[in-house]
Amino acid sequence: SASKITFEAPDGVLFSSLLTTSEILSFITGATGTVTHDLELGSVFLHQTPAADFTANLINTRTTENRITSVAIVVSNGATPYLPTAVQINGFSQTIVWQGGAPPVGTANGTDVISFTLIRFNSNWTVLGSATSYS
Repeated sequence: SASKITFEAPDGVLFSSLLTTSEILSFITGATGTVTHDLELGSVFLHQTPAADFTANLINTRTTENRITSVAIVVSNGATPYLPTAVQINGFSQTIVWQGGAPPVGTANGTDVISFTLIRFNSNWTVLGSATSYS
């Protein structure tokens, strides 16, 4: 926001609340092909038993300049692991720059968390991808 809030008091200002954040979790089952991930519904998605590797189409992504958007895709895999192997932003294909220089492989009978950092700068996107495996 471009707005500014100022609090002033002669003896100081005290905020006494637990500061926590939470995200809405969107559920997707049997993913295959191009799968819509609507960022108006949240930025954390849980895929249960995907049917194949898939393209994550991140729709309603804000295109405001000089901003970063974070997206997490949690994949609960069966015996054959599948992951998002490609990304689209609002329907347009993007190149993923993977941590370590190579795309991850999934975890059989485990859970993978794929994180995408979307950087909007000079009317272009940079998509950084990383993965963490749990079993």
